[in-house]
Amino acid sequence: MGNIESTDIFDNSLDTGRGGAGYYRDDDVFRDDYYRGQYWDGERTPSRTPVRTPVRTAPPSPVPLPAPRERDKEGEFGPTADKEAKVAPDGMNHTISAAASHEGEIISESPETLQEHKPHGEASSGVTNDVNISKSQKTNPVVPEATSRSADAAAEVVVESRSRFPLRDLPFALLFIFHILMVTAGILYLNVVYLRGMSDRKIHNLQRWFPQLGTAIFTGSISACLFQALFRLYPIAMAKSIIWVSSFFTLGAALMLISASVPSSVGLGVIVFIFSICQSLYACWVLRRLKYAADLLFFSLNTARKVRGTYVISLWVLLIASVWLLFWSFGVVSALTFHFAPLVVMALLVSMFWTLEILRNVVCAAISRDVAVYYIVGADQSHWDRSLYSASTSWFGSICMGSLIVPVLHTLRVTARGLNRIHSDNEFMFSCADCFDRVTAILVKYANNWAYAQVALHRKAFMRASRDTYDLFTQKRVDVVIGSDLTSSFCVLSSITGGMLCVIVSGGWTFGTHKALTASVSTVSFFIGYFLVRIAMAVPQGAVCAHYVCYCEKPGCQELVASPVPERIKELLADVDVEVTKAP
Repeated sequence: MGNIESTDIFDNSLDTGRGGAGYYRDDDVFRDDYYRGQYWDGERTPSRTPVRTPVRTAPPSPVPLPAPRERDKEGEFGPTADKEAKVAPDGMNHTISAAASHEGEIISESPETLQEHKPHGEASSGVTNDVNISKSQKTNPVVPEATSRSADAAAEVVVESRSRFPLRDLPFALLFIFHILMVTAGILYLNVVYLRGMSDRKIHNLQRWFPQLGTAIFTGSISACLFQALFRLYPIAMAKSIIWVSSFFTLGAALMLISASVPSSVGLGVIVFIFSICQSLYACWVLRRLKYAADLLFFSLNTARKVRGTYVISLWVLLIASVWLLFWSFGVVSALTFHFAPLVVMALLVSMFWTLEILRNVVCAAISRDVAVYYIVGADQSHWDRSLYSASTSWFGSICMGSLIVPVLHTLRVTARGLNRIHSDNEFMFSCADCFDRVTAILVKYANNWAYAQVALHRKAFMRASRDTYDLFTQKRVDVVIGSDLTSSFCVLSSITGGMLCVIVSGGWTFGTHKALTASVSTVSFFIGYFLVRIAMAVPQGAVCAHYVCYCEKPGCQELVASPVPERIKELLADVDVEVTKAP
């Protein structure tokens, strides 16, 4: 920062205009004189030695130099550090000289100068409007009233700093790291054993599996980028069309599997065909909720577009996931030659589920934080690289915990709702289903997807963030809205569409070359495409999550004035009142 090389000092010493040969000056004095001649900012170019005025030069100001104030031992700078020179109101320029130390600069002013700059009506011991900001400060400073609203709100937002934050839910982060190391070692061992004695059978097995899986990874990555771009450009149209497009792609994959005329492929094709019918029925069932969901998605994504680097995070994580899946595919191909191949492949699939779910939630947490900061501050003050770094370090344990628990609880919750809707004459089964539904409803309070916004904003542990978020939704009556929210449905249906597209491409290739492996390759290809698109669709999910949380924490936020949430709450509460009135 402004250091002078030794060659510059040597050259200037030979210049007769600046002293000439034989003219000797101390290097420290010359350095200080050099800095004063350049009109540089003292904060950016601090001197290594205290400022010393040469004997030959007169002082720059008639104001006597006061003794510097005592250094603040708690912070790095004193309470009046880095202040600019003051100008007297009577027109006389009184320059306040700075005494710079090797760590920082401390400015001291004379009592007369302080009295001149003090506003009328302020006591002699009053404090100026200048705000001292410590380097170790973790929050934005409280700015004076003359500043903008965004700076006032920034004082309440936790921002990144160079200091280290404690790691939350550390055991789950260590568990994931141990799991990754074990899976990596296992895949390397499988590859070494597989390549040690290459035979025609192994080469044939490699040709039947790896090109198709590589094609599935490529197709899934392209589908993820395509869906992300379409939802960014046309959110309302995509929200209204994806519920139907998904069922058509599922139907096409089912017909392809059934046409393979192999028992395993036919059985899988029938299951996929039934699933496509269920998707169509679901699309008819949610038509009444579609308008609000589309408006909310449009509002949230329009805000996310104003935040720089929003989609860069998802693209980087998508690249990491694609590279990991390529390495993972070698393990799947190598495991097929072992005696317990189904168990090994199943273990690799479970590992892939957890790993890609963590990557998806990393994107969701980072996006939630950046969008929430924009809502609260009113301006883009986020840094996507810092958010991604924090999601990979300080929030990582909470993300690992949520990625492991929430999918299991969500599956149990969906199963309980399905069983509870089935009317049966057996009261014992009905009571069991109702009890199961209540238990899962209680567990969801302590583990839900809405917690990632508070994990990122307030650095809470996952279970505490889940409980606080759920209580916050209950207090603000937002729980009546999120129970019928379709954002997760849009993301899941888009991921299913991407997975079925991979089934059509990779499964169709296998159907034309190795018909007997159509069902196996199609199953693995579906999961690859599903999770890759799921990572890309974490952007709208994180934006909507931040929208709900910020609406509950800061309902009077200027950026949330046009939010569709209040009107939706009024509509649902009015419907509930009407139903209660009609009840006997």
